[in-house]
Amino acid sequence: MDMTTAREKARTSIGNGEPSRIDPERRLLKAPEVARQLGLARSTVYQMMASGEIITVRRGRAVRVPVSAVEEWIKANSRGNNVA
Repeated sequence: MDMTTAREKARTSIGNGEPSRIDPERRLLKAPEVARQLGLARSTVYQMMASGEIITVRRGRAVRVPVSAVEEWIKANSRGNNVA
């Protein structure tokens, strides 16, 4: 498999050629989905979740991030909102 094919496959939800899209009705996201939305590495998102930098919701072993928490994180970390 060449590099272009590998990258394209990584962009799809299950590697079947369909682009991975987040359902607008979903309110909770998994860490890899948050990583894609923010353009960050999955490991960075997991660190953010563990440190409390981004709000999480737990149900049993499942840990999810509310869409609203992602939006709040973006607002809080936008350059226009930083006060020097």
